[in-house]
Amino acid sequence: MAQFASALRCLLFASFAVVPLQLDWAAIPERENFLSRGPGAAAQGLGQAFTAVASDLTAIYYNPAGLPFVGGGFHAEHTPVFGGGRYNFLGFHYPSRWGSLGFGLIQFAEEGIEGRTKIGDDPQTVKASQTAYFFPYAVGRGPISVGIDLKEISLNLAGTRASAMGADAGVLWSSLLPDSALFADPNLQTGLSARNLVAPSYTLASNGEQFPREWWWGVSLSGGVRGTFSERLSQVVYDRVQLGIDWGLNAPQSTAWRIGLEYAFYSALAIRAGYSGDFSMGVGYRPAGGSFSADYSVALTALAPQHRFSLAFFFSPPRRLSRFTPQVRQYKLIHLEAERYATHYAGLGRDFLKERNYAASLEAFKKASLLSPGNQGLRQDLVKTKQSMRFHEGRLLMDQSRSAVDQRNYAEALKRCFEAAQAIPEELEIRALFSRIKEGLESADPRGAQQYRDLVELTATSGFEEGEQHLRSAHWQEAEHVLAALQILSPQSSPCVNFASEVRDAERQAFDEAFADANAALAKKEYRQAAAGFLKARRLNSSDIQLRREWESFISFYRGSRQFTEMDRIYQAQLYESSAVHFIRGEMPEARDLLEQLLTINEVDEWGLELEEEMMSMDKEGKS
Repeated sequence: MAQFASALRCLLFASFAVVPLQLDWAAIPERENFLSRGPGAAAQGLGQAFTAVASDLTAIYYNPAGLPFVGGGFHAEHTPVFGGGRYNFLGFHYPSRWGSLGFGLIQFAEEGIEGRTKIGDDPQTVKASQTAYFFPYAVGRGPISVGIDLKEISLNLAGTRASAMGADAGVLWSSLLPDSALFADPNLQTGLSARNLVAPSYTLASNGEQFPREWWWGVSLSGGVRGTFSERLSQVVYDRVQLGIDWGLNAPQSTAWRIGLEYAFYSALAIRAGYSGDFSMGVGYRPAGGSFSADYSVALTALAPQHRFSLAFFFSPPRRLSRFTPQVRQYKLIHLEAERYATHYAGLGRDFLKERNYAASLEAFKKASLLSPGNQGLRQDLVKTKQSMRFHEGRLLMDQSRSAVDQRNYAEALKRCFEAAQAIPEELEIRALFSRIKEGLESADPRGAQQYRDLVELTATSGFEEGEQHLRSAHWQEAEHVLAALQILSPQSSPCVNFASEVRDAERQAFDEAFADANAALAKKEYRQAAAGFLKARRLNSSDIQLRREWESFISFYRGSRQFTEMDRIYQAQLYESSAVHFIRGEMPEARDLLEQLLTINEVDEWGLELEEEMMSMDKEGKS
């Protein structure tokens, strides 16, 4: 009987030791045991590159330091094993003010194992199981967390039992990076996990065994792409991409690499792929702000596909890094709202343009440009709309002039043709229309030539007076349009010659005054007034080399003295876009208050100064 029992135990041990190999746990080829591969459908889908990811309760196994970043909850998993075995995991995490407390259980069990004393004997059916109990504790401070696992290993081979105690430890560092062209809210994490730091050892059926010490280092990079606004959550929701890489070293100096990639639509529906000696893939679902998650994965092992199913329920949300994350998310809400308004007004502008409602189109594009000042496409749309509006007005005036010629109302015809020349001086038909008016007068009356000269002088004088009014009001573009029309109508007349000189002198004087005011304000360290002066001078003559050099030097000096951080720039953008949104809505007190806050922080913010000028222009129009 004793011989039978001894033989049975040897057969059972051999049979049970083969079962992990049926799982193809071969990432670390030496010292295989039932803990060589960890739990989790999500982790398996990522090729078990989970040391730095550690985003669910299987962090109990992979890196206990990840628990402070995981919400409180329960996790259950079932994995059917080739040959009739099963691999199960249960996890619990409770985040308390003293740290993260939890419990985990991993069990590998096999039933229906046949044992014989010798060949030819009737088989006996026995059971075998290996169970690990984890008691994790972790604490996080800022971007760093540390954790430990106390664990007990329990083995049962056909009633022969053994147990051993051990411990794991881990550290995790997480850092939010500045937004980039690739990702929003990029997060870099790196983790180190020492499994079996205190190595469990046991003796079962006279066979001694010790779990090998394993060192795992991992890095993970994740970030948001394709942000959309969720009305239900009242926040920006991103698709999220995550890459995880692990490198492992165990006691016999064998190494292993693992890599995994995840793409989560709306940060909820995840598709995963990984490699750890075998290819794996999986899917998972956890709605944003939801209280449950469900995951499935399959590893394409050499023996048979290995399917895993996990289900988790959460009673508290995961901890987020506090380092400027709330401000960033608040800014993204405001930024998305500004983008929505900009898209709306840009669409209106294009629709009005198709309908040839140029005034409404111009107003819509102005609003869109204020909401998205860095959008060069909108700036171009604004310029094109102004050109289309000017061309349309010019063509209408030309039609009115032709109609007046047909009615032989040559004074009205000349007046309308001169107005058309102000709108579209580059139009060649303008000159032909002036000639037609002259020919009509000469053919209608013997004194027609003199009458034409008198009308030209009268129109030129009227235009000269109109141009001077524009100069006094500092409407430089309108004054230049009048000058262009005078140069077509009567280039050699004294009003034209005199006005051309006045325009050049007035523009030069205004440029010199703005430039001098800017330098005077700069000498007094009144940077806001200096920036406004430089911008005014730049609008008058953007090609002036000295102005360009002094402006660039001024901006470089100011930014260097302020040393704005990424958070400062985010906050300034938030203030500008908030002010612009209120301005578009007609909520002027709020718009002015936010703009004043912006220009107090950054006195040379170019977009803010342009918005301030737009507000001042609107105030002047309202008073007039």
